[in-house]
Amino acid sequence: MSTDVMVCGPARLVVHGAQPFLDELAFACRPWITTAPDRTTAPPDVWTVRIGPGTLAPPVASRAGTDVRFSAADRTVHLPCPGGPAPVVRVLRALIRRQLAADGALFADAAVVSLPGGSDGIALLGGSCSGKTSTLIAYLHHHRRARLVANDDAVLCLHDGRVTARGLPRAIEVRAESLPHLGAAARALTEGAEGGGSPGALYLRPQMLAAVLDAELTATTGLSALVVLEPGERCALERVEPQAAAEVLVSRLTAADPYETWLDPYLPTPALDLTGQAAVLARTVPVWRLAQPMTGLAQSAGLLAALSPITGGTR
Repeated sequence: MSTDVMVCGPARLVVHGAQPFLDELAFACRPWITTAPDRTTAPPDVWTVRIGPGTLAPPVASRAGTDVRFSAADRTVHLPCPGGPAPVVRVLRALIRRQLAADGALFADAAVVSLPGGSDGIALLGGSCSGKTSTLIAYLHHHRRARLVANDDAVLCLHDGRVTARGLPRAIEVRAESLPHLGAAARALTEGAEGGGSPGALYLRPQMLAAVLDAELTATTGLSALVVLEPGERCALERVEPQAAAEVLVSRLTAADPYETWLDPYLPTPALDLTGQAAVLARTVPVWRLAQPMTGLAQSAGLLAALSPITGGTR
């Protein structure tokens, strides 16, 4: 049994398991969750995840996709038979999100791209089927040196008048109805698709998505714009004033961890004034509204590039 200390911003976890599995897990988590240089030393009271057989702990009602057991006495989560890194990543995400929430982070329904040049990024906000993933893919495909930070959900941190977005390891699903509108990217996505997704959708690990789009991954970026996606008959990008923007943003902020509710007594998330936090976001970062039809993804990518002082070349 080997040990790794896993790090995501201020969050820390200890993971015990067979070294080949830990190596596979580390690859699945990079660049968002990394292994500390000192792989065996962690702060006191750190949470522990044990992977492999041999536990008497009772099972809990987890949505990780495998048997999960928990020992409250030593704050240890045990996954006897994970069957691959994906269920472990889901548990790590829950534990990390709760720690980040306690540190003041917010969470949003957003995809995030780091703009060419690497200093700033754009968060694309929207509900289910709003086009976040498709717009993200179109931007990565059309603009060199842009990097994927987050897909579908993002961690937002406000500090010293600046908002930073952080991603977490999360598989990417591309709906079949989006493919005809993604141009040449659709073929690359289809060839790189893996099993495990929803029926009628392509499923890719973020590492594979970056590889097929010739893009890169990065854990964090400062935000220069929040872009709310809306359906429209033609592509149009317009600035939203802070008061109206706050009303839109509050509906895009989400709970730190709505899934592993059995953790609530042991690692609670703080109650937040989401209305107030949305107002702060709207005052700190420019908010834009992007109306787009699915047929206009390439044009949308061009409009988003105009928000950056440094734009990359098209593919």
